[in-house]
Amino acid sequence: MEKKVYEIVSDRILATIQASGKLPWVKEWKDANNAPANGYSKRVYDPFGINFFMLSNAPYSNPYYLSFKQVQELGGNVRKGEKGWPIVFWKISKFEKVKPNGDTESKSFPLLRYYTVFNVEQCEGLTLEYVPAERKNNNPIESAELIIKGYENSPHVTIKESSRAFYVPALDAVTMPTIGQFNTPEAYYSTTVTLWCVDKVIMLPSEY
Repeated sequence: MEKKVYEIVSDRILATIQASGKLPWVKEWKDANNAPANGYSKRVYDPFGINFFMLSNAPYSNPYYLSFKQVQELGGNVRKGEKGWPIVFWKISKFEKVKPNGDTESKSFPLLRYYTVFNVEQCEGLTLEYVPAERKNNNPIESAELIIKGYENSPHVTIKESSRAFYVPALDAVTMPTIGQFNTPEAYYSTTVTLWCVDKVIMLPSEY
């Protein structure tokens, strides 16, 4: 029996990975400009941190988040009934310890803390507007869509404005940038199939 098209593609990619020891992959898309950020300072959360991961999966198109106090300082208010999003940060706490001989010794330890933030879309009276980046009008490729639909035991796929394409083994889930972020539609499908193959080569990093 002849191999199905998606099996041929998968086998070829896996053979290339195993032969070279690395992914046959380059970044073929434009970064999202809606990465989660503090709306007060406009500072983007660390792309490799847990806060970025948690807020990236929140159901909002606006990337800006604020603490309750920051919302008030900017003249707005959080809508009644809205639930905030916890974010964490590490703080190094220092103290002086007195030894039995009377000498002092400096000690420090990491302290994990968290506070709650709200997306601009959960608030009223704020003027923090977000203008999405212009994207290419890449049309889906019918033959490639058929390959994807025929892929057996595929991981869960989330497609959204994103600066990263990655596979999470623990969730068997893939996150993909939108097709409009890619230089070409072919690059979009190439990246998609490559990520789907990563779950078969689990010794590779889960993010790259």
